Amino acid sequence: MALLTAEPSPALAFDSGTNGTTAVHRSRGRRIPWATPAFMTDVYDISLALTTVLLLTALGWSVSLRRRVTEQTEQIRRQLEREADLERKYTELFEHANDMVFSLDAAGRFTALNKTSERILGGPREKCLGCPLQDFVLKAQLQAFNEWMGKGMAGAAMPPFELEVCGANGSRSLLELSAQPIREGERVTGLQGIARDVTERKKAEEALRQSEERFSSAFRVSPVAIAVSSLKD
Repeated sequence: MALLTAEPSPALAFDSGTNGTTAVHRSRGRRIPWATPAFMTDVYDISLALTTVLLLTALGWSVSLRRRVTEQTEQIRRQLEREADLERKYTELFEHANDMVFSLDAAGRFTALNKTSERILGGPREKCLGCPLQDFVLKAQLQAFNEWMGKGMAGAAMPPFELEVCGANGSRSLLELSAQPIREGERVTGLQGIARDVTERKKAEEALRQSEERFSSAFRVSPVAIAVSSLKD
């Protein structure tokens, strides 16, 4: 078995002196500094410089990152404030609307109601939430209303619909409904709409119609001549 031994290169010889170790190139007789104090000082300076550069780079990156985080936090804060302001305005509009604003689930139960609903439905909205709208519809219109609501739940367009309802306190209101489907993806999960109370308007229209009929009847059967003319005539 051959034993391998490490021997110094024939081209190099090492000389130890008081100033450290020096490598001597035999073929050329030139001394190469090796681990002298001056050499070690240069290595230390280079290492210190590199460390300083790395620390300054890390510090600059940290400052830049902190600035970006601060800017993004400010943007998020402003966005949240805008959303909160829009939500507040929407809530005020929803609550103070003259018409009843509502939403229904797939079964026709109330899931949202504004303040006006209490006057139309004849009771606190807290008690009306969760109740089907069909419970307030007159029996004579119930089938027509179910067909109208079925169109919306099928995703079809919903034309305006006149509906007479009876409130929990016995009061009756004639409503003009406008609604549209609530969608989650391709699935219809309910309806949202507005119910305008047209009771007084219908009463005024009926009173005007009756007045015109009475006048027309009196005009036709009058025993004396009656003429109708405009101011220009």
